[in-house]
Amino acid sequence: NDERKMIKAICGWMTRYELVVLGVAAPLWLFPQGGLPWVGVGLIGLTWVCRRISRGYFTSWTGVEIPSLVLVVMALVGYGISVEPGLSWARLWNIVLDLAVFFGLANGLRAVGEGKRARRPVEWMAGGVLVAALGVMGLSLLGTDWDSVRFFDIPWLYERLPSLIRGLPNSGVAATSDLINPRWVGITMGVLVPALVACALGLKRGWLRLLCGLAAALGTGVLLLTQTLQGAVGLAAGIFLLMVWRSRWWLLLLIPTGLALLGGWYLLDPAQVGGVLFAQDNPIGIAVVLRLDIWSRALAMMRDMPFTGIGLNTFSLIQWNFYPGHLLGPEPHAHNIYLQTALDMGLPGLAAFAWFFIAWGVRVWRNIKNGASGEYRALLAGIAAGIAAYLAAGWMDAMMLGAKPSALVWGLMGMALAPGYTKVEKP
Repeated sequence: NDERKMIKAICGWMTRYELVVLGVAAPLWLFPQGGLPWVGVGLIGLTWVCRRISRGYFTSWTGVEIPSLVLVVMALVGYGISVEPGLSWARLWNIVLDLAVFFGLANGLRAVGEGKRARRPVEWMAGGVLVAALGVMGLSLLGTDWDSVRFFDIPWLYERLPSLIRGLPNSGVAATSDLINPRWVGITMGVLVPALVACALGLKRGWLRLLCGLAAALGTGVLLLTQTLQGAVGLAAGIFLLMVWRSRWWLLLLIPTGLALLGGWYLLDPAQVGGVLFAQDNPIGIAVVLRLDIWSRALAMMRDMPFTGIGLNTFSLIQWNFYPGHLLGPEPHAHNIYLQTALDMGLPGLAAFAWFFIAWGVRVWRNIKNGASGEYRALLAGIAAGIAAYLAAGWMDAMMLGAKPSALVWGLMGMALAPGYTKVEKP
């Protein structure tokens, strides 16, 4: 009995430090080299075994375990059928990282919240979002390829931004630049800013609200610097969801918006609109034409390989050699997260992806309705708005499962399913 108590105590101690273990394992999956990713699997597997011994379960039930398992299985299928396993290797481990971050935060924050000193875990979670956002902004300002912005060239501004971070490891596909893609920076900012805005509006501590508000303003500025339409659309969707959360009356805004769109449709000449949308002499027209061509190639691939997909991270290779477009070069992905998920992991993977987000959304909604505090509900609403921004931007671009910035998205989702208040302070 003494030995069992000691083993249980050791396992309980390791469970409380699961986030530290995750921090050690994450770089092994983010930049996989040789057999090191398996070391990360062993470390995380050990924490799950320790949780089973000390608490009686491998992972706290979140409602997304089954779709997560399907995603893992289909990722393995996508790796197994890949015509170029070297391209799929990094993406496979990055998918493992996304899911590990999700479950690690969902379980690890629960353990932290049960500690004697964790009086206000919501503030710890909000602080984590703030630190992550500031880190991403700093990395982006020092390592983004500002020459790739499309709409407005502002030499006096972009030429003064330093490019100090170069040559970050990618997913195996030849990159057009050794700097960060501004479109992914914009999408990431569109995800983080709504969460920061919600924290600025809903937290109690003034200094933390101020920092979140300033970070939201700075993140919006970085998004505008990237000139990313996808990020702007996502941010607009996220902010609108926050507005509706605070007052259902904002839904009435959809009526004049719809009327304005109908009025514009009748007032504008469709030929002129088409001349702008499908012309190749302006950035908008080029983006529309290229996407339509890319999507047609992606749909052709889906028709040919619906159940397994084409293999993880092989879109560029398959498209260039077997599905050439009219104006396309070797495109890195399908520029649509839903098409790209189906191509990476087949239609079963796409179904599991949709199942995951629906189940997660239902669970978050229940947590908002049953939240123990206004701060907790505000944080959950902000995270939900950020995920809505991610899914909205996904219709125009693909920061897919296994893309390096997507670990932030899955981390936010895991944070939302961790308990916000394990101890409710009595008035």
